Amino acid sequence: SYMILVITVFNVIIPLILISPEGEASGILRDSQAGVVLEPDNSELLSRTILELIDDKTKRDRMAQY
Repeated sequence: SYMILVITVFNVIIPLILISPEGEASGILRDSQAGVVLEPDNSELLSRTILELIDDKTKRDRMAQY
């Protein structure tokens, strides 16, 4: 499984995108609401999720608070 970690560049926090089967990490991320959990091998869903986060500043900002 792959995990895109929190990236802080120039004081900008980016929400996490976790690509992983269900497990402890996905539960923690869902509970914290600091990012999105996606199933593996679904590049279309990954693309849509990235575009949604780019377009939805409110959602990005909410996730970045955690």
